[in-house]
Amino acid sequence: KGPEFYETLHFVLLETLKLFSPFMPFLSEAIYQNLKNPNDPESVHLCSWPKAGEIDEKLLADMQEVRNIVEIGHSLRAESGVRLRQPLAKIEIPIKLNEDLNTILKDELNVLEVVEGSVVKLDTILTPELKARGAMRDLVRLIQDLRKKSGLVAGQKVVLLYKADEEIEKIISEFQSEITKLTSVELKKTTEITGPETEFTLEGKKIYFKLEK
Repeated sequence: KGPEFYETLHFVLLETLKLFSPFMPFLSEAIYQNLKNPNDPESVHLCSWPKAGEIDEKLLADMQEVRNIVEIGHSLRAESGVRLRQPLAKIEIPIKLNEDLNTILKDELNVLEVVEGSVVKLDTILTPELKARGAMRDLVRLIQDLRKKSGLVAGQKVVLLYKADEEIEKIISEFQSEITKLTSVELKKTTEITGPETEFTLEGKKIYFKLEK
């Protein structure tokens, strides 16, 4: 989850506390004291009452279209046998959406591009580049699972020793900065791992990991 998620959550919680404060004054105040920013009013009971904004009917209609397209996109993936973790090049859609809604579509359907077309059409052709990116996503999942099993907290930076064949090494080299950003690990190649190691299978090949906290 990015910073926008936490900013939105923080805003919604504060506005909700303002609404709750007349009915649950003590609980609302206790939570508010832990959430307020330095420049916010000292008490939730000193805050201005939230103002209702106008409902954006077009945005609501477009969001419903996004839900429909996502549902169709998942069906097309299932029909073609392409798993969701495998990135695809593009999806064609019959409407024009703003960039924020296009981003939601990209994230939900794991596609790199959204383009206008006559009908909803998912490009399921897998190029070598897309296959490599799919393998990278699998590798990220393996590392995140390893972090979880090792009891690491979110954001805790560690060194991850790995031993792999040339093909997997090429994928790691190509996406190393992205893998590090997504997993908070510093990847270090080694030819020999001593002590306990964890064996995984990636793209039908063995890869060996060892965490150094």
